[in-house]
Amino acid sequence: MIRPAVIISQLGLLILIVGLAMLTCLPWSIIHKEEVIMSISLAAAVTIISGFLLKYLFSTGESINIKEGFALVGIGWIIASIFGSLPFLFSGYLPNFADAFFETVSGFSTTGATVVKDVEAWPRGLMFWRCLTQWLGGMGIIVLFLALIAGMGARGTQLFKAEAPGGPIINKISPRIRETAQKLWLTYIIISIACCLMLLIFGMNLFDALCHTFTTMATGGFSTKNASIGFYSSPYIQWT
Repeated sequence: MIRPAVIISQLGLLILIVGLAMLTCLPWSIIHKEEVIMSISLAAAVTIISGFLLKYLFSTGESINIKEGFALVGIGWIIASIFGSLPFLFSGYLPNFADAFFETVSGFSTTGATVVKDVEAWPRGLMFWRCLTQWLGGMGIIVLFLALIAGMGARGTQLFKAEAPGGPIINKISPRIRETAQKLWLTYIIISIACCLMLLIFGMNLFDALCHTFTTMATGGFSTKNASIGFYSSPYIQWT
């Protein structure tokens, strides 16, 4: 039996994580005095408050079962994409919900398809969020979700089985699911730092290096340039 309150509570935490991630876009907009500061702030506030309310109003303290695990993964991607589209919607750069949702789904799923014709005309805060969605989706928001939850126990195992591909390896790592998720993300972060440093050495500025690191690690393809990495005419950047 699927218990809606259990799923909604865990979705609240997932939404909260998405909202906190949005806050990382603000420094770029503040530094460059962009007009989207309020839009990103509002999107982050709506997301964080919604996540907090859902998490604590529907909290049951009960363990999640396998059916709820699969349901949470499926619904989680959709809900994360809906809230992830808010910065695009509120800023007016993608005023149509279908376009904003499409762009966000493409980011979280690391598909790389886009409706943006001239990304270089976008504010840096929005470009950063667009690329960050791919980095988050590259390892899996659900895995990040598990890595941050203390004492999840059996609930983490069910969610990880629902999110990860099948096979014997899943049965081996399930007993220490939170530790496994943390190690996966630590490895992902370390390789991301190495990638960013290489791009900086080869001539990218910090902002572009971070954004291209996000999309390179996720193999998603988003860029801060219309010509993508071809803009730099550097074989070293392309090899990286």
